Amino acid sequence: MTVTASDSPGAVIDDIGRRVAEDGSIERAAAVPGLFLAWCVNLGLITEAVARDEARAVVRLKVREIGGGEFLVAACGGVLDDRVLSTAGIDFARRHYAAFEAFAHESLPAPVEDKWTHYDRVAPWLTARYLGRSPRRRKFQWRPWKWRR
Repeated sequence: MTVTASDSPGAVIDDIGRRVAEDGSIERAAAVPGLFLAWCVNLGLITEAVARDEARAVVRLKVREIGGGEFLVAACGGVLDDRVLSTAGIDFARRHYAAFEAFAHESLPAPVEDKWTHYDRVAPWLTARYLGRSPRRRKFQWRPWKWRR
């Protein structure tokens, strides 16, 4: 369940407390918002306060020692909001989080897990949206030897 952020301070993008009953465990509830948060951390879309106060956890996340879901729970109390995301991060989340959530559920095997392999599949989608373009498509490569019989 996603809560649409408003323009007021304290706007919540997602809260795993609201997801636990639906998803069955904290780990599953934290998976999708954790993937999103890991991407935000890697692009520097978190607040200076979180970056400073949770510097050790940020480094552990960036070197893939912990996952985004674990970071979300341990460093952010399970809530993805404007105390965690920078102004640019909140703006991006307001515009794209619901679509990201749908994309993650459609493109990743169920149940979505807080795995780096899952992150690697959704990060290009997020980056393309952040840069304002559609995800890269493979270029056609002419291979004449494949057409010969």
